[in-house]
Amino acid sequence: MPNLPRLLLTVPLAAFLAVQAEQVHAKTDAQASARTWVEERILASDLLQKLDFSSAPQLEAEGDGWRLLLPPATAKADAEAGKLLLRSSDSELLVEPIDQSQIKLQWQLPEVLDLLPERPADEALGALRIGRQRNGGTYDLGLDAFLDIDVLLEELTVTLPAIEASLAEIALWGESNQGDDDRLQSDSALSFQNLTLGGPFLSLDVQSMELVTVMEGIEASGYAELLDALLTDGTSGLTFADPGLAAGAASLRVAEADLALGASSLHLKSAETAFAAEGLEGDESDWVLQLALEDLHVAPLPPLVESFLPHNLELDLAILGLPQAQLDPLFARFEQISRRTGARYATGMALSDLWALLQSSEARINIPSLHWEAAIINVDGRGMMTPSRSSEVGLVGEAYLEISGLPQIIQQLRGHPGAERMVQILTLLQGLGIPVEDTDHGSARRYELLVAPQGQIEVNGTDIMPLVPGLLR
Repeated sequence: MPNLPRLLLTVPLAAFLAVQAEQVHAKTDAQASARTWVEERILASDLLQKLDFSSAPQLEAEGDGWRLLLPPATAKADAEAGKLLLRSSDSELLVEPIDQSQIKLQWQLPEVLDLLPERPADEALGALRIGRQRNGGTYDLGLDAFLDIDVLLEELTVTLPAIEASLAEIALWGESNQGDDDRLQSDSALSFQNLTLGGPFLSLDVQSMELVTVMEGIEASGYAELLDALLTDGTSGLTFADPGLAAGAASLRVAEADLALGASSLHLKSAETAFAAEGLEGDESDWVLQLALEDLHVAPLPPLVESFLPHNLELDLAILGLPQAQLDPLFARFEQISRRTGARYATGMALSDLWALLQSSEARINIPSLHWEAAIINVDGRGMMTPSRSSEVGLVGEAYLEISGLPQIIQQLRGHPGAERMVQILTLLQGLGIPVEDTDHGSARRYELLVAPQGQIEVNGTDIMPLVPGLLR
């Protein structure tokens, strides 16, 4: 008969030893995966291959992970004035495996980056300095991308022969989560604090700037390619026909910006623009743009132009029902024309192509709200229109506006040669308006505009199309 106490002791002990052996084996595999990633993705990367290190980089065991030490290095940089050298101080990367598929990263960027002439005897041309920093994140080896990242750089300074710049802080935060359908949601935020830039004819001060992005329904298989395209080539490599995500949004906020360029200046108390798109994997998608400016001032400007410049502006714009498959040729044509003739001409052509696309697809343009506040005119309104080839005037729709300041504009234009026709049009518009009581802007008028498919354009029930030929003669 077996020894029961010994049997009761031996079985759990054997199970415990088996579990320990499995954990040790898993840890060894995780360490090996982490080392392979460092060797293949970091040491063999194009960037490090272009650097000339003062001594060989060192990869050392550190606890359960690895520490990569990069000594000072130099690299050649092409410039119009000739060959230049970039020289960096030392940096390091700490890699801690979580399991075979994920690693924890912490890194220290070079605190000094010098810009040098090719001849060592010449003086340094400029430098980048980083005061303090904290960098870390979790990296997924299967996705080949960060699951989370947290970067903070403080007290940055850049000195060049004629320009000096400083930043109190750069912060980058990001997080990605994988859902039950294996698709990812990625959120990120990039912010700057107290940016200053100065030169002989240039001065820029920005109190803060923040860029926030959200992407939903990302295909895990193409996550790394999507991020690489966005970070390196902008929209290059992305297609609307197969975007690899279901929806996305981005917003940019700027607070207290002052720019002086020679005798010109710009002041902005705050600005915010937001962009969103959804339905990107369907046949049609919806796009939304929001813009808000507060306390905008530009000088010098001609008095009449300055009086129309919006000091405060709010705009909500949505384009609904854009055909996804037809957007790729439009953007490809824009890039092609831009390379040949420049972005300005290409933008004009692209807007014409976009309007033709809107007409053929009869996508809807919705403006839920518009607020334009200038020194001489104030406009509040909303509207909805549908571009259409079947319409006599190219679109159908309706809009509701409240405008103040038309008498002042008419008075100013009377003194400008060649403005007679504009004075007649604005006088007619003022006469068709319905006076609004209790307005904060004085002589406000309300307008209901209706554009019919047959070509009538009604303003408060009056068809103005019969009056147009006389005004345009």
